[in-house]
Amino acid sequence: LFDIAGFKEIDRIYSSTPSNINNENINLKRIEAYFLRNEYKNACDLLNKEKFQKSYVFGKFEIICNIINQDFDKARFNLALLKEINEPGNNLFIDLCYSIMGDVKISKPEVMSERLDKISVLNPILLSSLQIAEISPNFEHIKNSPTSFLTFILGSPSSSIEVKLYTAETLVKQRRIDNSMLAEIYQLIVFEPEEISNALNRYKALSPVRARSLLYQALINEKNKTIKFQIVKTLLTHAKQDRLFINLSFLIKDTIKFHELENLLIDDIKLIIDIFSATKSFEDAEEFLKIKAYENGILAKEFAEKEISLNLHRYIEDKSYFNLSQIEYLLDKIQSQKEYDNEKENILLISSIIFDFNEKIVSKIQEISATDLVEKSNMKLFDLIVGLSSIEKKDYFNSLKIIFRIFKDKKINELSELELFLVLKFLMVFEYDAEFKYMVNEILFYKK
Repeated sequence: LFDIAGFKEIDRIYSSTPSNINNENINLKRIEAYFLRNEYKNACDLLNKEKFQKSYVFGKFEIICNIINQDFDKARFNLALLKEINEPGNNLFIDLCYSIMGDVKISKPEVMSERLDKISVLNPILLSSLQIAEISPNFEHIKNSPTSFLTFILGSPSSSIEVKLYTAETLVKQRRIDNSMLAEIYQLIVFEPEEISNALNRYKALSPVRARSLLYQALINEKNKTIKFQIVKTLLTHAKQDRLFINLSFLIKDTIKFHELENLLIDDIKLIIDIFSATKSFEDAEEFLKIKAYENGILAKEFAEKEISLNLHRYIEDKSYFNLSQIEYLLDKIQSQKEYDNEKENILLISSIIFDFNEKIVSKIQEISATDLVEKSNMKLFDLIVGLSSIEKKDYFNSLKIIFRIFKDKKINELSELELFLVLKFLMVFEYDAEFKYMVNEILFYKK
């Protein structure tokens, strides 16, 4: 809970804990949580409780509280004790505290270049002292930080804009902040008017976060709908590389009237359908598909998988009717054209989880499986057998063991088809509805 910034849940759990329980680790996490929420008064009040048993690990927090309460003599005394211990990693904190009190002068460049770069991982006490000293952490410190640290960094006035951008993009993917907040942060960087007007060329020389900020600002400033759509394509192609396609789709959906665009390529039409699907604008997607992909009431064959994928996604989100004849059509197409790509695979994978296939569909799948079109999975057979058995029996403990084993060293896009099948099956059987929908989105929009 602490790592994912579940601070309210921590408070709720603690409030139901018997009053005679006084656990040092729990108290430490409570104090760290207060610090990461900028609730210094609550943290310091907790530290000052008479019944609070404190050890060396709480000393730095006490020093910060001394400084906040302007009890500098006590802070200096405790800093002198800390200095005598001479523990590695304490020097930066000690110097920051003396600097905050005005006892020594340390320039920000000196801290960044000579001290901060030597710290590989930040902790709540260093984050708090850096904020009070008005110094921003850098990318190296935050790239592997838990959600709780990222929420603090995003809200800290001392964090640099680029660090805030990176942090916001990470948190929006974790669904810890709204997409609208990401839009606000994209507009924090100040670009020259010439950079914005020439964004389609200038973005290439920028870091990924600055590039997306520039392209987004160019998008909302551009009036020409053709250029605007070029920016949309560039921005979303760029975003997909960092798994931000869904989030940015919400930001750009209403910035352009897609139905008014002319001379669209097949890939352009598919992209627009994906934008509508990602934002759950299913009626808009269907209307656009009818206008751009149908001719004389017949769907162009290039858009068959895209329409099936759209209908499947809508069924999962709002239980709209889905005709299994679409799966039969897809299987017939695979057999006749001898083509089995990731888009078809994703559709079959997801539909196999949520529908009971009839004998006709099962027979077609078996025929395709017997060919060399389908590559063999690298998932261990034992994990598949044990996993399916545990899930079907609703054996929660052993099911979780298999799921954790699958995700041990992999991200979603690195999982094999059988591993994805097992994870989706687990989420559906144990009714993790939000997580199931999240996984489906990850597969539909990022697994290519």
